[in-house]
Amino acid sequence: MNRTTYATLVISMIICTTTPLAADSSQAISDSFSISRPTQEQVARAHAFFDRHQVQFVAFSFSDLNGALKEVTYPIDVAKKMLTKRIAFDGSSVVGCTSITNSDMLLSPDLETLTLVPWSNKSGPTARILCDIFSDENTPYAADPRVILRTLIARAHEKGYDFFVGPELEFFIFKNTQDGKKEAVDTAGYFDASTQVQWNEFVCTTMQAMRTQGIDVEKWHHEVAHGQHEISIHYGNALDVADQVILARHTIKTYAQFAGCKASFMPKPLAHQNGSAMHVHFSLYDMQQHRNAFSDRANTSALSTLAQSFIEGILHHAYEGTLLINNTINSFKRLVPGYEAPVNICWGKKNRSALIRIPQVDASESCAVRAEMRSPDALSNPYLTFAFILAAGLDGIEQDFTLRAPVEENLYRASLEQLRFRGIATLPHSLDEAITLVASNAFAHNTFGDLIGELIKIKEREARQYHLHVSHWEQERYN
Repeated sequence: MNRTTYATLVISMIICTTTPLAADSSQAISDSFSISRPTQEQVARAHAFFDRHQVQFVAFSFSDLNGALKEVTYPIDVAKKMLTKRIAFDGSSVVGCTSITNSDMLLSPDLETLTLVPWSNKSGPTARILCDIFSDENTPYAADPRVILRTLIARAHEKGYDFFVGPELEFFIFKNTQDGKKEAVDTAGYFDASTQVQWNEFVCTTMQAMRTQGIDVEKWHHEVAHGQHEISIHYGNALDVADQVILARHTIKTYAQFAGCKASFMPKPLAHQNGSAMHVHFSLYDMQQHRNAFSDRANTSALSTLAQSFIEGILHHAYEGTLLINNTINSFKRLVPGYEAPVNICWGKKNRSALIRIPQVDASESCAVRAEMRSPDALSNPYLTFAFILAAGLDGIEQDFTLRAPVEENLYRASLEQLRFRGIATLPHSLDEAITLVASNAFAHNTFGDLIGELIKIKEREARQYHLHVSHWEQERYN
């Protein structure tokens, strides 16, 4: 992430949050997390938006517990009537919503997320509105990841802080082959330039489609592995950015299909290749003093005492909280030594082998002081990932944690015995281990409530299905 851009973004957010998807005017930070019904002004803006773009259909969208985009689409005349209502759907058929015995759920449209679906023009312009999930007309669903992130941001606001993030989202592009095997679309390496006109057209078209939807893509470049790419999303308010991650993944997958390819955000789609992460840059903003609350040139790595406690809170809870940000079987095939994925719970000033690193910034750029968490994977639910980072960090502040000493050497080369001697713990090695850890963790249950039970139930079922599956590797090895 460009340091100057980062600093500029933080300064620009002193006055208002990013509201890129719909409103013509900005909205104050303190007002940006209300889940009340839309105001008359918001409805009027939405109607004007529909008229201006000749919208024929509206997709009301939301995220399930795994971070997959769900939607229900209405023709425009019906959709206009739904803007101020709760929209009913069957929660029992959506991952993480509710059981079949209590299946009636509701969607609450967030009109500040209104945007066009850029690929819908040929069949009639379609708009999209992201929604929060409600249990009934007046009660937000306690296990909705978006609601949980809203709640935690509101908690930070009560303490006088806002939470900013900037994710780097990695993914693979594969060719569609007749035998169904994964074949990378290119053989390029890190930052390599493409000479393929069709590929350059795909990148530019996809980036433009994302920006049309208010997804503030800062850059796109090739990553280390063949066919692996990365986009950086502009630093911004955590809820806005989480929305953008959900839409970015959907957009990249859609345009990859248009190009006759397949985009994969799977954490480890290829053995013996680097996996795909979602590195998250983060900091707190002091809303009263109008400054970056992480910055203090007199302290370690220019980190304020508050920032140090925040980071230690994440390190303190990382082991038990891994399931919230690495929640698939495949996640733990990425979190292994040797492929640039962090597995050791420590921090470093510039150390990319540590779980958290502190990117270098110029002395004049106090606004750009931040930390980067490197364990989240590209398939993680961004609402839960950002919520975990914020919740763990706030707990570190509340308990006044003292930040442990930094680790600056390359831990990829350290043996298990060396790590143990230094007291450096490692992340869980499997989904089963991560489930067990979060199931008995009071912090997770107290912070995320009903969501933990839903998550454990879903992931235990996923683990059982995996253990019953006989893989090609087993067939080859044991027959």
